[in-house]
Amino acid sequence: NDTSIIARHMEMLQRAGIGVLALSWWGKNSYEDKSLPAYLDIAHSYGLKIAMHIEPFYNSAEELKTQLDYLAAEYRDHPAIFLYNNKPFYYVYDSYKLKVDAWKKLLHPGGELSVRNGSSDATFIGLWVHKDEEDFFTRSGFDGFYTYFASDGFVYGSTSANWQKLSEIADKNELLFVPCAGPGYKDTRIRPWNEENTKERNEGSYYEDMFRAAIEVQPDFIGITSFNEWHEGTQIEPAVPKSINGYAYEDYGDNVAPFFYLDKSKELIEEYQKNAPQ
Repeated sequence: NDTSIIARHMEMLQRAGIGVLALSWWGKNSYEDKSLPAYLDIAHSYGLKIAMHIEPFYNSAEELKTQLDYLAAEYRDHPAIFLYNNKPFYYVYDSYKLKVDAWKKLLHPGGELSVRNGSSDATFIGLWVHKDEEDFFTRSGFDGFYTYFASDGFVYGSTSANWQKLSEIADKNELLFVPCAGPGYKDTRIRPWNEENTKERNEGSYYEDMFRAAIEVQPDFIGITSFNEWHEGTQIEPAVPKSINGYAYEDYGDNVAPFFYLDKSKELIEEYQKNAPQ
């Protein structure tokens, strides 16, 4: 909530050529919700847009409907809200938490809780995790899907070798596909058992490979995981070498300057934009 730090972060994001930041949102009156007005105002002053990353805090379609109504009433008209097809853009993390029939209530025009064509409507992007989820996304009413995880191979969706197939599924069903690239992955400080999913940064080469795999399928958007999710080792914000109780974060050493990953992001974004869909 330190507005001077938020402003510094916005300046960094702008410098890197990032246009939209996805903010974690845990519902009405959560810590993140109370912080949101400041983020929106400062983002607007830097010409940036904000999308919501809706976390799985809800337990039913009915509860989520109430939350979506609140979100729209409070924030939809703010000029910093990112709009796609004139609707706010919502990433829905762990969207598998609700079954298809529950999502149909919310996301189909005829659903009993439908938000479609009303003030709470949005572009809803669910999380593709496992191999055979086409049926889930075509029946549930989502507008597309994203992959989120920065560890290539962690799940089917985050495996870059599968992105061409996912892109074809999206095109066939007129859905958006948002592949997500990251600079590396290391979450063993909080999950000591998960060493197998560590991805070394290799001074930017891992990031380049994953981002270029996303460029290859020519998506409408590419997600970057993440700006500052330190606990999973995916941050791109400026940093210096740091060791905590013998635990060292990856690749901010002698050969990697503090702004290296933001500058690398700018290079990759410009590469994408040269060949991006119009």
